[in-house]
Amino acid sequence: MLPAYKRIRRILERKRRESGADAGLERRFSLVRQIDDALIRIDREEYGLCVRCGAEIAVLRLRSIPWTPHCLECQAIAEIENQAPTSKWAGQPSTSAVLGSDGSDPA
Repeated sequence: MLPAYKRIRRILERKRRESGADAGLERRFSLVRQIDDALIRIDREEYGLCVRCGAEIAVLRLRSIPWTPHCLECQAIAEIENQAPTSKWAGQPSTSAVLGSDGSDPA
């Protein structure tokens, strides 16, 4: 596994443990499912590729939402089709909350 994937895995696993502190049950399960799916994509070496179109997901998007399965364009389509939560989903942490204020892993 690439070193970057190990770091992302730590972030995702920590977020999975912390998920749900202030979120409703449905939102908590949705986030946990998305994190689990991202961990599977890391194991399959498919992390960072859009599950819909196969394009690379922008690094800044992955830093903001490390569990995202879609590139920005496909996320917009999924939201329109109501197949994925919106990027402004209540309870979603800010980039600094996930990565630390300077963009580094806070762990």
